[in-house]
Amino acid sequence: MYVSKDDFKFNLKKIDSLLLSFYEKDVIRSAYYNHINQTPIPKIANYILSKHKISFKDGNIIINDIEARKSQYKRQHESMDIYSKDFLKEYINTQSNILYTFIKEVDKYKIEVQQHSKDSKEVLSKCFKSNEYSYNMILDMINNIDEKMEKYSSMFNSFLKPFLESFYDMQVDNRKEILNKSNEFLNKIKDTRDCSFSLYIKILSIKAHNEISRDDSTIKHIQDTIDKLDKYTKI
Repeated sequence: MYVSKDDFKFNLKKIDSLLLSFYEKDVIRSAYYNHINQTPIPKIANYILSKHKISFKDGNIIINDIEARKSQYKRQHESMDIYSKDFLKEYINTQSNILYTFIKEVDKYKIEVQQHSKDSKEVLSKCFKSNEYSYNMILDMINNIDEKMEKYSSMFNSFLKPFLESFYDMQVDNRKEILNKSNEFLNKIKDTRDCSFSLYIKILSIKAHNEISRDDSTIKHIQDTIDKLDKYTKI
């Protein structure tokens, strides 16, 4: 599904503006990427979307009755610790662990970046020749994004691995510290994924521009030829 860069950024800002927990916004953001890529949205994401009356249509996020929910969430937020075990388990299956959920999300981000990179390279080869400066410059950007995603995801998994089995046995302050640090990693990983998507959109735009230019040239040639045919109608 094609979404313009401006619309894409606008929808991400709508998600970021929600007065929801980091975890919920992250799940909604991930579900939005699923929608754009036309891949299935996980059950837990559908649950959160349904709870807050949020849906997606034609690449856009639709938020219903948001002002009422903002006030409700603000009241709840003032009276509860969003990092407490009970709060987390409201959205996480009791058989799982939020850290495992983070790891699965990062794995999905990696797959998305890998797909963006593959698609970008295919489109790039249709825009420029391999010996052109622009081709090699953009190819370097694609490869750098791949390297950053691999680096950040590896660091993130190494950080979380020691806490996977003991997370819910820790004190709340320790869990909060782990989640805060996880948030830093996830932001870097999501920024990398967003950058990958933005670059793909830009390359598609170049391809579309080139195709339109070729079509314009063809139309101009036909129009010029039509004008020349006028001589056949003159006596």
